[in-house]
Amino acid sequence: MASRPTPFRYARQLFFAISALTLLAIVLLARPVLLPFLLAMVVAYVLFPAVTRLQRWRLPRWVAILLVYALTIGAMVGLSVAVVPRLFAETKNLSAELPRLTRRFRDDWLPKIDAQLRRIVPASPAAEAGAAPSPSAAGSATSDNPAPQSRAPIVITPRADGAYEVRLRDDLEFRRNPDHSWTLRSPEVKPSQGFSSEQALRDAFDKTIAYAQKNSLELIDAGRKVVGRVSRGVFYFFLTLMLAGYMMLTYESIYAFLREMWPEHRRASFDRFVKRVDRGLGGVVRGQLLICLVNGGLSAIGFWIFGLK
Repeated sequence: MASRPTPFRYARQLFFAISALTLLAIVLLARPVLLPFLLAMVVAYVLFPAVTRLQRWRLPRWVAILLVYALTIGAMVGLSVAVVPRLFAETKNLSAELPRLTRRFRDDWLPKIDAQLRRIVPASPAAEAGAAPSPSAAGSATSDNPAPQSRAPIVITPRADGAYEVRLRDDLEFRRNPDHSWTLRSPEVKPSQGFSSEQALRDAFDKTIAYAQKNSLELIDAGRKVVGRVSRGVFYFFLTLMLAGYMMLTYESIYAFLREMWPEHRRASFDRFVKRVDRGLGGVVRGQLLICLVNGGLSAIGFWIFGLK
C-alpha cells in the first residue's frame, strides 16, 4: 500500500519559490534606491585591497579607509582642476571658430565630397540629358502627340475648323507695359543636372543648423535637466562613499553572515568559490585599467602626430 504524501513533503520547494518571488518583488519595489548600494559594493571591492595594505602598517581600519578616500578624492579633484579649465578654454575656442568651420565645411569640403562621389558613382546619361524641351518642339505638337503641359509653357494644337487652340501654363506671367501693350513672361527653366550629393549634404547641414536655432528653448530645458542630474549624482556619490566605507569597516561580519547561510559541510566550497570569484574579478579590473591606459596613450600620440587642437 503506497504511503500518503505528508503535508510537508514539498515544503522546501515552496519555501524557495516564495523566497524567490519575495526577493524579486523587493528588487522591483526598491529599484530606484538600489543603485547606490550596487555602486558601494563596487567601490568597496576596488578600494578594499588598498585598505588592507595600509592596515599592515599598523593603522586602524577606519583611519586606512579615510586615508584611501582622501587620496582618491584628492586625485579626482586634482584631475578636475587640471582638465576642467582646459576643457572650458577648448569649448570657448570651438564656439569662436564654429562660424569659420561652418563656412569651410560648406565651401571647401562639400564640393570635394561631391567630386569624390561623382568619381565613384558617375551620373547616368539620362540624368545628364534631362532638360526642358525646346520651344520649337512645343510649338510643333499635334493633337495625336501633344506635348506635356508640365514641361512646355505654350501648347498650340490645330483644330478641325482650321483654327488653332493655344494653351498657356498656369505659371506664365502677364505684365502690362507703359505703352498699353502686354508682355508674356515665362519663368526661367533650369536644366536638370540629376542627383547632386553636394546639394543633398548642404541641405541636411542647413536643416541641422535651423533645427538647433529653432529648438533653443528645448536645449535650455535639457541644460536644466542636466543640472538636476548632476546634483542628484553628487548626492549619490557621497551616499555611495558612506555605504562603501561601512562595508569595508564591517567586512568580516558581512562575510560571516553570508557564510552562515550555507550548511556547515558546504562552507569550505563557499570559501573556495569566493576566492575564485575574487581572482576573476581582480583580473577583469586590472585588464580594464590596462585597456584604458593603452587607449589613452595611443590616442594622445595620434593627436600629437596629426596636430589636433
